[in-house]
Amino acid sequence: DFNGTVINTYPIEKTVNAFENLVLLDLPTLPMLPKIGALFMPIVETDHRLGHSNNYFFSTPADRVKIDPKLELKFEGQKLTIKANALANYVWIRAKREDTYLHLENNYFDLLPGESRTVTISANPADIEVTCYQCELLS
Repeated sequence: DFNGTVINTYPIEKTVNAFENLVLLDLPTLPMLPKIGALFMPIVETDHRLGHSNNYFFSTPADRVKIDPKLELKFEGQKLTIKANALANYVWIRAKREDTYLHLENNYFDLLPGESRTVTISANPADIEVTCYQCELLS
């Protein structure tokens, strides 16, 4: 759920060759799909590193704004680590003033409950703010 409770897992081990297409999970066959609201699908490499992940939401954004993700920020030099305590949709970093130049290596991303993301920023930490879809609507 959006607070981080895992309802079910479907571990699928499959080697996928380059340029190969295949179906790993047929979503319409999952009977609880309307009840779970979301599907988080990490793709793990053979050396156990996260290669890629996709988040699929089966609920309206209005259903997801009821939970405050309580974003935690930690600055270390030009590195900013953002952690969410609940699902945070569309996290973004923005400059507080129009005359602040802000170059980001990553912006507009989702954070799952307990997940953190570290990004490199070009601006002074005092000149930026971090927000998300729910944060904007709950404030």
